[in-house]
Amino acid sequence: MKFTEKNQRVFHVKFGETRVKENVDPAGTVGRYAALDEYIPFELRNDMIYANGQICVSGFNPATRKLNFELEKTDRDNPMIMGIVLYEGTLEGLKKEIL
Repeated sequence: MKFTEKNQRVFHVKFGETRVKENVDPAGTVGRYAALDEYIPFELRNDMIYANGQICVSGFNPATRKLNFELEKTDRDNPMIMGIVLYEGTLEGLKKEIL
């Protein structure tokens, strides 16, 4: 099935047990056959992940030094992404490095 219209494939993004982005709808946001870029700023501080001003419970595993990231299924098909990029800093800092 091709997902070309809004509300066909909608999902949430979680860091650990905490939702950091709800109702991501790629086709509904950017249209068919286009890539959606979602930016979710977060901070690692004292082995805890913070996003949207809150602690992300179980968002970071200090033993493996990995972010616990999940796409949470809704009632509108299975979530799917083609890639993910994690970087340290803010979007403003990234833009300055690119320019």
